[in-house]
Amino acid sequence: RGVMGHNFAFDSFTVNGKVLNEVGINALIAGEVGVSVSLVSGDDVLIAETRKMLPEGFVAVVTKQALGRNAAITYSPARVQAMLEAGAAEAVRREKNGEFAPFTMKRPYTVEFMLRKSFPDSIVDSVAHLTEFNLQRRGERSFTMVTNSARQMGWLLDAIEETVIR
Repeated sequence: RGVMGHNFAFDSFTVNGKVLNEVGINALIAGEVGVSVSLVSGDDVLIAETRKMLPEGFVAVVTKQALGRNAAITYSPARVQAMLEAGAAEAVRREKNGEFAPFTMKRPYTVEFMLRKSFPDSIVDSVAHLTEFNLQRRGERSFTMVTNSARQMGWLLDAIEETVIR
């Protein structure tokens, strides 16, 4: 729903049934090695989505108001810079006080995703051939993967993005 959707190449992406956007996926990868997310910046939709995903909280900096996938009301660069500086200072202070915990989920991770409807069948077929991830095709554009590693999830995302860019 936000500007330049916040979910990589997917119409849907869940881990253990929980919807995750880009921030949530990266927070899980970071959380697996003990790193918390303390600052998130972006449009209002990203912040609202991420609040649902990261129950331990974070400092939020809304840099623009989304009007749709390709339009937003933006603030001036000087205002955004000031907002980010203030947000970063607060995030560091709160992180030092131990107010944020790493985002973790129970393993194994059951990853379910549906590739965007706008992708041609050739991209879907290329993803189906990423054999190193043991993907199970569940539908025309949907796949499942079970893994004990959030990092492997990140590698899958990289591989899918590389497929899309080609």
